[in-house]
Amino acid sequence: MSGQRRVPQLFRDALRGARPPLLPQSDTFLRGLALGALVGAAIAGSTIWNTIRERRRRSKPS
Repeated sequence: MSGQRRVPQLFRDALRGARPPLLPQSDTFLRGLALGALVGAAIAGSTIWNTIRERRRRSKPS
């Protein structure tokens, strides 16, 4: 892998708890990846919640 690890190897190392980081940027990368996943989940959850509320609002008799 000539000095740089591929992303799957980076994940395996992180899950294994390899320390020190095998790449100096690996902690930053994983932190950013986790933050992106959390933001994406929050946006998706908000969209789903708004859809449910809108359907409930439409189905209520006026």
